[in-house]
Amino acid sequence: GGQVGGIVEDEVNGEHRTTGTYSQDETAQMELHDGTTVEVPMGTVDTTLTLEVILTDRNVNPTNGAASGRIAIHENLTITIAGDPELQRAITMDVPYPDADNDGFVDGTRVRETTLSLYWYNTASSRWEMTLSSEVHADENFIRATTYHLTEFGAFGTGRASISGDYDGDEVSDLAIFDQNTGAWYIRTLSGTLLA
Repeated sequence: GGQVGGIVEDEVNGEHRTTGTYSQDETAQMELHDGTTVEVPMGTVDTTLTLEVILTDRNVNPTNGAASGRIAIHENLTITIAGDPELQRAITMDVPYPDADNDGFVDGTRVRETTLSLYWYNTASSRWEMTLSSEVHADENFIRATTYHLTEFGAFGTGRASISGDYDGDEVSDLAIFDQNTGAWYIRTLSGTLLA
């Protein structure tokens, strides 16, 4: 731990680290340079707490468990409290993601922002798990999540977009699906014929 109120920011091996020490009699609120915020409510732990948040960015873990079939947008972060205490209350985090052109897709990806969720990495099972809650704030481009787990967190979403339309000229809507993983469109008519 350190002196209450002390915030230290540094960069180690390309990872931005922010550490702050807070009294157990206050809500710990930490905002990082990229807009990430972490809030530990008063009463979450029964001692002075030293909170550390590391922006790791790249997801290096397998995409499995609850995140299986989803796409990492590489906005990963790790949250720890010194001594790894049991949390009496859920912590809240806001994790920003880029969508500068406001097209509804995470910049540099084909991931639709409305499909984003935050997951925590269970090191015991080596699998991603859903956070207690996860909500996209599309107007402000961030995901708000709550959790009782202190570990690595990752944002994942899906890249398939489906669009209905008459693709074979029979005046009946068909289904077209874009697969972000392959970049291919799949069009299936109402009768089940695959057009593309």
